[in-house]
Amino acid sequence: MNTPQETASLDPQTLAQRVALLEAELVQKMLLLEEKDLLLEEKEISVSNLSASLEAEKFKYAQLQRLIFGSKRERFVPAFNAQQLSLEFEPKTIEIEQAVEAERATIKVSYERQKIRKPHPGRMPLPSHLPVVEIVLEPEEDTTGMVCIGKEVTQELDYTPANLHVNHFIRYKYITPEDDKANQRQVIAPLNRPISKCLASASLLAAIFVDKFVYHLPYYRFLQRLSQQKVHIPKSTFESWVKLGADLIRPLYQVHRLYVFSQVYQQIDESPIKVQETEKLGLLHQGYMWVRYGPLTKTVLFEYYHGRSKESPLRDLSSFKGYIQTDGYSAYTYLAKTMGITHLSCWVHARRYFDQALSNDRQRASKVLEFIQVLYAIEALAREKNLTYEQRGELRNCNELN
Repeated sequence: MNTPQETASLDPQTLAQRVALLEAELVQKMLLLEEKDLLLEEKEISVSNLSASLEAEKFKYAQLQRLIFGSKRERFVPAFNAQQLSLEFEPKTIEIEQAVEAERATIKVSYERQKIRKPHPGRMPLPSHLPVVEIVLEPEEDTTGMVCIGKEVTQELDYTPANLHVNHFIRYKYITPEDDKANQRQVIAPLNRPISKCLASASLLAAIFVDKFVYHLPYYRFLQRLSQQKVHIPKSTFESWVKLGADLIRPLYQVHRLYVFSQVYQQIDESPIKVQETEKLGLLHQGYMWVRYGPLTKTVLFEYYHGRSKESPLRDLSSFKGYIQTDGYSAYTYLAKTMGITHLSCWVHARRYFDQALSNDRQRASKVLEFIQVLYAIEALAREKNLTYEQRGELRNCNELN
């Protein structure tokens, strides 16, 4: 530091140079401070990002723990908070909740009264359409000289296992008399069977398909049943029966498919299924069973495809006009942009994300789950009252429930 005497002795040019040097040092220090501030901000942002990533990983870990060890039921019990309940995002929400609870209480009281007054039905009566086989049982001792004073009838429901038998179709051949040109014609009764030159009858084929697709009985168990009656059918023969029998119902399947596609309101979902490769034995590939459901007519269509791409199962919707409800799978997103189609989402799948968010933001997630509970309560009330679709619409849109 210069003394006043030294400063006074300096000429103006020297002073100007000294001031310029000091200003340059000051600017350099300010730039250094700015760089440190930017570095500090970057570190703070990095710490914030790492903290958010850590919270996200903790949330994923908690969800994984829940999937492995926790309850699979997505049950939500809202915490009572008077201030929170008084805040309404939609009009008449509390009135709807109270009306639904009152209706449930009325139904419960009515059910309990009926339950108390309902007499015991007694022994279940056997169906009257079943054939009756009378079995007369006489006492073991000699009844000679005794007088019959009545009888006691005991009923039981019996079962006769399915029996195999062989049908012999005997068709007599006839020959017509000679006509004017000495020609004759052979006459024989037609043989009307589902599959030509096949040992299986129509009843046997129907039993195979009913046991498989209605009662989900594997094919090998059906063959075991036949083997118990000492009828051994080669596996290759049995597989040909199934294939040829399936071809017989192909026209019916096409008619059913057109009927389901004609529904103005459809629900679509796909489920993974492991399928064995015919070319490579023992190897499985991931196939998908696409299910299409028409709620208005309660009709279902199952279609199998090798992949999950939208091209195969949804290609027939180019001319569809109506409503389609799906989950959040990305292959369905284009439906919302298709002319003539109204894409509906699924509340169950939407609710799942708010249920998972309870541990992250319980206040807002709980409020949404409460509103969804009100929606579910309205639907439960509609089911209990067995309302039509028109009445359901009025119930959903009304301001007050009667």
